[in-house]
Amino acid sequence: MYPHSIKLKYKLSKEIELMINLNSIIKRISEYSIETNVVNNCSIMISDIQFLEYHQKSFDSSILYIVEISNFPKSLPTEGTINILCVSNVSTSKYLSIPESLNLIFVKNTDIDVGIIFNQIHHIFKNEALLYLNKEKLFKCLLEKESMQKIVNLAYEILGNPVVIVDRGCKVLACTDIKLKNEFWDNIIYEKRYFDSDYTISVKTSKEMHKCLMSKTPSICIKPNYPRNFISSIFIENKLVASIGLLEICNSFSEKESKILSFMSEILSIEMQKSKYNYINKGLIFEYFLNDLLEDKIYDDNEIKNRIVYSEINLKKFNYVFTIDTSTYKDNNIDNLIIIDDLSLILNDTISFPYHSYIVTLISIDSYLINNSSFKDLEKYLKRRKLSGGLSLCFNYLGDMKKYFIQSKKALELSQHLNENKVICIYEEYAYHHLLEISSKFGDITSICHPSIFILIDYDKKNGTELLKSLFLYVKFDKSITLAANELHVHRNTLNSRITKIKSIIDINWENNEVIKYIYLSLRILEYNNNFSFEGKYKN
Repeated sequence: MYPHSIKLKYKLSKEIELMINLNSIIKRISEYSIETNVVNNCSIMISDIQFLEYHQKSFDSSILYIVEISNFPKSLPTEGTINILCVSNVSTSKYLSIPESLNLIFVKNTDIDVGIIFNQIHHIFKNEALLYLNKEKLFKCLLEKESMQKIVNLAYEILGNPVVIVDRGCKVLACTDIKLKNEFWDNIIYEKRYFDSDYTISVKTSKEMHKCLMSKTPSICIKPNYPRNFISSIFIENKLVASIGLLEICNSFSEKESKILSFMSEILSIEMQKSKYNYINKGLIFEYFLNDLLEDKIYDDNEIKNRIVYSEINLKKFNYVFTIDTSTYKDNNIDNLIIIDDLSLILNDTISFPYHSYIVTLISIDSYLINNSSFKDLEKYLKRRKLSGGLSLCFNYLGDMKKYFIQSKKALELSQHLNENKVICIYEEYAYHHLLEISSKFGDITSICHPSIFILIDYDKKNGTELLKSLFLYVKFDKSITLAANELHVHRNTLNSRITKIKSIIDINWENNEVIKYIYLSLRILEYNNNFSFEGKYKN
């Protein structure tokens, strides 16, 4: 006989008591032959189990009482809900007195000891309590804004197997921070943090893997020569954005994995929606790819092409890199995510992401950007925010992105070097200066300037004129009096008089295009060395 005084309370904390749905308990003991007489079992919540005493008069509607048929009471209260599980070696409960208030689970045709079923249900409660506490740990980790890395490390402690979170482009977002003496885990996931092309292609073409990834419930995927993988996908607005993989490397899978993985998917989905600029949009699939390109982590052309395909990015005719240096913010209260959000609204079909102290944007459009209306909107926005950005040349092959990122940065740097106040610094306008910067590393580039330029500088200084600026614009616009006069906001005749004066001061062959180019290069050198600016003032 089992002591009737046994009572178990499954307390999770001072305020919380574990409750399990009665229907869930019935399902978990379904290996027995069961007859039920339960009213609305889906709404009945059980907080405890207890052996039923033969003469018991007081009952709690949240307790499941367990009894052998030989000890089943002859009479039960008719008021209040009573939940009883009766273990019997007979085939029917019709001989029992069953009031309407009784929810009866009748385990029939068995000689099994009632204590075994009691312990089995106790084990169910114990596992549910542990599941709840583990969920609480994961959720607390998320609430405390811990990194995804800490979440997967905690999941490893709970589940006993390594965990990896992968985006749709097969980039490892986070994985358990441990080597396991398993070739696949150590060499591919832990070290490379990215699956190679062969594995990625096999994943993308596998119907079984596709089925697992698109499932709303965790499922096990078996792939030859690889550890079994318990996959739980992360969806945002019914779109697959990432997946959690639990690899069967350290321990065999058990029943607890599915619920923990499902819970992780739910909480990570919520968190990813909060940080939509890193996860929801195409940046989730694409951002890490672009980051790898900037970090020189990908060299193979085939891998680059494969990742473009897997990222589902449709590059258009005109592609640019636009870079904002966040270290130069005039307003330190501006959040990077706000800037990224604003850029996505101004420039359609863009991917923006933080990279070191920059916000890098890949712009892909069907027309030349500077002629695009979005360019003017971008210019207005940057002025309002007191920001500035560098724009690369147009390019077609994404594998060259780092080169064009460097161009966009260089345009910003050169604009600052020249003390210009531009909000969009276009690299093609600074290509001369970039060339001069490279050349200046090998000697004094001022020494190659045309000597006539210094004669004109001396004249301007002595007479308080600005003939040097007029000359600069005259040669810049290919000796067009009209264009240069418009830039200077003077009448054509006024500029004609200035050019006539300049020709009387410096003796060069004005009909030789090579000489004119030499004069223009000389002026650009002075500009680069901060001796001359577009404002046309000579600097001592």
